Amino acid sequence: MSLLVALLLLVVAALAGMLLAALRLQREANPPTPVAALHGVSALAGVAVLLVVGMRTGFDGLLTLALVALALATVGGMALSGLHAMGRLIPIPGVFAHAAVASSGMLALAAALWLSG
Repeated sequence: MSLLVALLLLVVAALAGMLLAALRLQREANPPTPVAALHGVSALAGVAVLLVVGMRTGFDGLLTLALVALALATVGGMALSGLHAMGRLIPIPGVFAHAAVASSGMLALAAALWLSG
């Protein structure tokens, strides 16, 4: 059940992230801060739930892969957020790299949830 909560929080983050990416691709300006905040807070909450679940039940291969990928995506997201906060334009390749790493983490988490029954 807790893995499902983590996945649902990350789905919210992914939906907000897709909106952020679409807005960034459409114009030469950074997306709105409230959407970025929703994306970051929901992603961080999902990673936190995943970390707690892993500490309570142990990390198998898929959970470890999910956590490592999502932690890397978090670091990348914080770098993008820092650029945004400094008023610099978020680079589109950075957006795609962040999305690719985060998506792999979500897929590993979904697989772990699927295999756990």
